[in-house]
Parts: sequence; C-alpha cells; structure tokens
Amino acid sequence: MPLNLQGLLIMSYVAALAVSYLLLALGHLDIYDYQSVMCGFCGFTLYYTLMASFFWLNIISFDIYWRLRRNRECGSERRKFVYYSLYAWGIPLLFLLMILLFDHTELISYELRPNIGEEGCFLKEDKLVQFLYLYLPLMVVISANIYFFAITAKRVYQTEQANDSMLNGNLRHDVNSEKDRNRFGLYLRWFIVTSVAWSLEIVSWLLTEPGTSPSWVIYLLDVCNCLAAIVIFFLFVWKQRVKKLLLQRFNCSLSSHNLYRSHSMSSIVSSYVAEGNRLALTTIESTDATHDTISRGNAP
Repeated sequence: MPLNLQGLLIMSYVAALAVSYLLLALGHLDIYDYQSVMCGFCGFTLYYTLMASFFWLNIISFDIYWRLRRNRECGSERRKFVYYSLYAWGIPLLFLLMILLFDHTELISYELRPNIGEEGCFLKEDKLVQFLYLYLPLMVVISANIYFFAITAKRVYQTEQANDSMLNGNLRHDVNSEKDRNRFGLYLRWFIVTSVAWSLEIVSWLLTEPGTSPSWVIYLLDVCNCLAAIVIFFLFVWKQRVKKLLLQRFNCSLSSHNLYRSHSMSSIVSSYVAEGNRLALTTIESTDATHDTISRGNAP
C-alpha cells in the first residue's frame, strides 16, 4: 500500500525525532568521554536531527495549511516531497555548518561558541548559547505554526459561515466543506500535540538552572514531552484501516499456520494408519502361513 504525502511527512518527522531521542539517551548515559571524537560526532548529529525535526514539524503544518488554502491538489506529491525534503533537511544542514564554523574559527567570541564536544556531548550549559542555537529556532517554528493554524482556522470558520448562509448549496460545495472540516480536525490534533509538547520543552529549559539538579517538575515536563510520540502514533497511525490490515494479515498468517499444522497432522496420521495397516496385513499373512504349516503337518 503506497504512502501518501502526509504519511511520508509524518514518517520523516518521527524518524528525525527518534534519532534525536536515541542520541540524547546515549548522552545521558555518559558512554562517551568528553572531547572524544565520538562525543563530538554524536553532539553534532544530535543538533542536526533536532533541527530537522523542528523543520519537518513546520513543513507538516504548512502542508495542511496550503491544502486547505488552495482547496485542491496542485502538482505531484513526489515533487512536493522532494521540495519539502530539501527544506527540512537542507536548512538544518546550514545551521550545522554554521556552528561547525563558529566552533573551529575565531569569528565569534568564546562565550558565544556552541563548544559541542568540549564541555559535554551537546551545546554547552549556557542559557544564551542554548537560546541562540536551539530554542530561538524552535520558537520561530512554533510561531510560524501558530500563524498557519490561525489562518487555517479563520478560513474554515468563514467557510462554515458561508455554508450556513446558503440555503441551496450544491453537493460539490458540501463535499469540499466536509473535506475541509476533516483536514482541519487533523490539523487541530496535530497542532495541539506537537505545539504543547515543544512548549513544555521550552518551559522545562527556562526552569532549569545550569549546574543544578532538575526538580521533579522538570522530569514531569520531560516525560510529557516524550509521551507526545505515543500520542502521535495513536492519533495518526493506529487508525481503523491500519487495524483492519493488520488483522487481515495476522489472520492470513494464522490460517496458513493452522493449515500447515493440519496438513502435517493429517500426514502423520495417514502414515500411522498406513503403517498399522501394513503391520496388520503382515500379521494376517504370517498367521495364515502358520495355519497352512500346521495343517500340512497334521495331514496323514
């Protein structure tokens, strides 16, 4: 079953986020030595994948906004996905090249350098540095997503008002309005889950002081942020159609397995029956031969 464009966008976002969480977990386990090659490599990779997840999030919001604004499909989905990929993977690459340049040259002062791999396997624990290189782009992306959501909500509201004022609307208009409502419902769920999750990340960062142990509130906010991936799975992946396909595939596999077992048991039973018949026939033949021998021996 081929994936549509929205499925590819969500998969790309989740893939970037999954790699980021994996590298974050490895960093918290302290399996790399500071100032080692692997520490620096993982730090720069983590920065790139985090930034990519931000921009994939922005692309998903823009795509839903654009579909509702145009009210029709424009161009091939493959071409749009290529353009989206250039943006979502290319802009983070520019950010990565920028911090590589800052870390290995004297263009800016030492206090403003990211120092990835020097004081830790990510950005150094400085509020200003973390804000400039990570949280400022995140805030810009969230602001853009809020703008897309506001414009989309306004358009859907205006469409609903127009439908209410029309007494004899045609079927095509009603069908398009229903599609717009469904898409806006999808957009609303996506906006709430992702925006709230990353807003909690910003709040957690603001409440954390460098060099101090985080409080239980910080851990609670981080757990809520991590649970966003599970919510995305159940909202956008675990749909009725997917469940039906999995059940059909599972039932087919189970039926094939049962058929194979039944065929195997039938073969075994047939073998036992054939072997029993052969032994019985041999016994009868042996008994008949013995009787003939005895009869010949008793004959005068």
